[in-house]
Amino acid sequence: MAAVLKKRALAEFQRQETAGSSTTDVGPPPGPKALKMTTKRFLSSVAVTAQDRLSLSTKLAIGVRKPAELLRSCGTKASSGDVVRAMIVVEEELESVQPAEAPGLLDMLMVAIEAQSDSLVKVAIFALLPRLCLSDRCAGFAPIVCEKIVEVLKSNSSEKIQARALLNLRLICEDPRSSLARTARRSFFSLAKEIASRGKHLVKCECLELLSILSVEDGERGSLKIALDHIMDQDPRVRIAAYKAFLKLRDRKAVLHPTMYDVLKTGLTDNYEGVREMALQAVVALGRDFPDFPVLLQNSNSETNRLSDEVFGQVCSAMSDLSLKVRTLSAGLLGTIDKVSQVFVDQTLDKNLMSNMRKKRSAHERNREYVAGGGRPSGRHWGAEDTPREFVDGQAVRLVDLGACGAFVHGLEDQCMAVRANSIESIASLATRSCASFARAAIDFLVDMFNDEIEDVRLKAVHSITRIGNLVVIREDQLDTILSALEDFSLDIREALHEMLSQCRLSSKTCLKMCVEALLDNLVRYPQDRRSLRRCFKNLGANHANLVNLYLYELLQMHPFLDTPESSLNDNNYVCVLIMIFNAAAECPMIFSMLENNVINHYRFLRGSLPHLIPEVQLELEASLKMLPSRSCLSSRSRADATAASVAFIIQVVSPGGMLERCAGDPKRLETAVRDLRKVEEMDSGPARPLAAFSATYVECCRNLSNACLALSGNGSRFCDSRLLTSQAEAAVKLSRTLAAAFSGFGVEGGVAVRRVRLQAVGLQLVAAWKVASGVDSADRGLQDALLALVHAEFLACLKQLETYCSTNDKPPDDFRAELKQKLALVDQHRADDVAKAFAGILPRHVKPTLDVSADTNVRMARATIYEPSGGAESDKPMRFTATLILGVHLDCEMNDVVDLNCVRIKVKYPDQTFHLIAPRKSDVRADVSSIGSSSTSSSSSSTSSLASSSETRVHRILTTVPISHTAWTEACHVKLSICLDVSKSLEMSKPVLTGKSEHMSPLQAALQRELLRRREAQIVDISDEVLVYVSPKPVRRMLT
Repeated sequence: MAAVLKKRALAEFQRQETAGSSTTDVGPPPGPKALKMTTKRFLSSVAVTAQDRLSLSTKLAIGVRKPAELLRSCGTKASSGDVVRAMIVVEEELESVQPAEAPGLLDMLMVAIEAQSDSLVKVAIFALLPRLCLSDRCAGFAPIVCEKIVEVLKSNSSEKIQARALLNLRLICEDPRSSLARTARRSFFSLAKEIASRGKHLVKCECLELLSILSVEDGERGSLKIALDHIMDQDPRVRIAAYKAFLKLRDRKAVLHPTMYDVLKTGLTDNYEGVREMALQAVVALGRDFPDFPVLLQNSNSETNRLSDEVFGQVCSAMSDLSLKVRTLSAGLLGTIDKVSQVFVDQTLDKNLMSNMRKKRSAHERNREYVAGGGRPSGRHWGAEDTPREFVDGQAVRLVDLGACGAFVHGLEDQCMAVRANSIESIASLATRSCASFARAAIDFLVDMFNDEIEDVRLKAVHSITRIGNLVVIREDQLDTILSALEDFSLDIREALHEMLSQCRLSSKTCLKMCVEALLDNLVRYPQDRRSLRRCFKNLGANHANLVNLYLYELLQMHPFLDTPESSLNDNNYVCVLIMIFNAAAECPMIFSMLENNVINHYRFLRGSLPHLIPEVQLELEASLKMLPSRSCLSSRSRADATAASVAFIIQVVSPGGMLERCAGDPKRLETAVRDLRKVEEMDSGPARPLAAFSATYVECCRNLSNACLALSGNGSRFCDSRLLTSQAEAAVKLSRTLAAAFSGFGVEGGVAVRRVRLQAVGLQLVAAWKVASGVDSADRGLQDALLALVHAEFLACLKQLETYCSTNDKPPDDFRAELKQKLALVDQHRADDVAKAFAGILPRHVKPTLDVSADTNVRMARATIYEPSGGAESDKPMRFTATLILGVHLDCEMNDVVDLNCVRIKVKYPDQTFHLIAPRKSDVRADVSSIGSSSTSSSSSSTSSLASSSETRVHRILTTVPISHTAWTEACHVKLSICLDVSKSLEMSKPVLTGKSEHMSPLQAALQRELLRRREAQIVDISDEVLVYVSPKPVRRMLT
């Protein structure tokens, strides 16, 4: 604006100078021109009543959002850009259109289409028609919209508009909300069939897509016939669409015939890679449906081949394709073809054509035509034509294309990692379905892939050998390559190798010795692999009991005549060897008779400390060894009986009509019940443990509610009642959150009980907050009112969750819900005081510590175990880092039965009692299938209790680096790491947002922030024990400059 004023002032000065120097006196000079700065008037000030007279650009500028107002201005005078922007706004507002407005909007859209001359703008308007009839409110408007679309399709010759019209019809027909009659679909079918014969490539592609979703008709007029006819189209895009339509029709159970293979295979030699990809998928699909149909061989009039074998050969030939996408697809499809002859499968691993893949006619067959023609054969003539195999033309008698020989060899040598990875997957799939000879032949190729430069390819090779491990026997030369991969830096590859070695079978004692030495070296090199290695040694001993028996003296370093020093159980290598020996002894009892007394004593200790790795010893063997059966060596039957007794005791305590119902309201009896249930939780390590923990937590929460009800009805002072109520309420709320977050599988009745007790705990907290707020001075009333509002919002959220859960599961209202609903109907629910008064009167009558549980109740408890950092001897050496910078601590954790992984947090608690919650990345949380069952005792899996026959345990593993940072300390201290569940996001309530530093806050805001931080820890449910990390932040060194 300043530049404009300068230019105008300069122009005015020059005009005056010119007028002054003029010789002609015209009149008095004009006065100075008045300058005035003005601002533009905002268009939003235009009256709404005059919007019909505004242009489309003006309506968009002032923010008009009504579709009808915008469509009225989409005439010939509106620009293409404004129309497109208007259509974007209309599309966003179509969801709110009422059914009565739909016909008028449809007419406006059709008028707007006719008013535009640009085909692209017409297509943009035309795209709104499906959105108009497929909204929830206008779902029954689809037939009328389809009629308009058909009218435009018949009257318009533009390729883009016709393609868009066909796309609109397809979208409407695919949507289940569109109630189109069968006659309408038939008319669409006839129209698409007619347009497909004379349209361009865009129209043909859309016609084929539409025909593939309409009703399937048999004969030449059907969709299948039209799709096959367009496979030979001159446009590659139409050919691709034809193959897609064929595959979609097959998925819709269309009637196929194996003779279609002659038409489908023409695309295998197409010049365009997209056509070849779709042709491969089509012939493979047909080969799966008709595997035994005979097809003629190439260059032969009489020799036939099975369709599945022919398709397999064609896919093998595509492994040499120039296109990377075709090779990748072919490598993946090879493993999906079923019922392939074994000779064809074996040919994929040999580049030379095998003798059994040649079809050679006998001498009599070769001279049949000569004899039939009247010729008289001679012995010399017959012998001359009996040509050896080496001189027979392979192209004339082959069963498979020569380029298909050694398909997997080509795939494993491909320069693209995707082709190599898919080839490895296909080899494993075929090896599991074919005979063992193919698996034995493929093991050499898979072992060679351990030297691949890509980590994902090596990992797939390891997993593939694991899948076929029970079909092959590893030789020494193969084992040498496998064990060399144990030095890999990748943790995933090392653990996959451990799992593979535990599944495979070794051929000799030398192989076992090599394997044990390499695994122990791996334990020394990477101590963090201890858990995986122990599982590997366990399975290795169970699978090779006879080899372990031959190698026993060398493993334990025993001498037949001399006493050797006794090994210590602090040695991890010795423990791993014992795990292998004891698991082998379970299969070969002869081993125990060769062990020394100290090893047998070590067995008793390890059986108690590692019950999931050490098998049980038969009672007869214990008697022969004069061993007293310890508590850890109980048989599976005895442990099953103990588990059944624990479950029966829990049911007797907490079930309706049990002990708790007879002593309801007695705090001492409730305290005794909680103590007994906690004792059962400690003693039982089987399936009864989660049920005992769940019952103990529930009863303890009800005990706090009962104690609070006694304080609520006591005669003490208001201050004492408020203080006791607050403490009991906070404890009950924390326990109720633990019930909701850490337990699952308790059924519908248990879900109602958990949500009911949570509502009662939060209601008790509301009553306590109301009593505290009513007893404080006016100076502190603001803080208490804010806290009361927070608890009131949480109470309403819990009430809504309970009602939603009960209505979803069709649970009728019980006495508590009915009375609560009746009381709240008489008061204003938006007033916390009235809600607290109403709830305080009904709570003491509805605290029920009983649970409807049975032996079939499958309760699961979320728990986590931190393996690294261990917090043992490592905690004596402090980890030093510069203050205010970050120290990374490696964390290896195993979680069981965590339902919501989004709530998992890593809790870092510092010595000053401050803590941080760190959400692990999704890539750091992985499913740990190999650890399923390892965290529980082996006897639990063999338990006959109904609890043991539950679904598979959900096991996840966290591998991440935890950042630790703090200011400088005077001395080293311990930082506590643990795994917890953050339940704050599950609380559907409004929370105050406090921003800024504490020194810029008011005293009320600062006090509220401190109280929220104190209550923040109550919203965390710990599922693991705390691990100590010894750290020492060093002060920052000041460098002299």
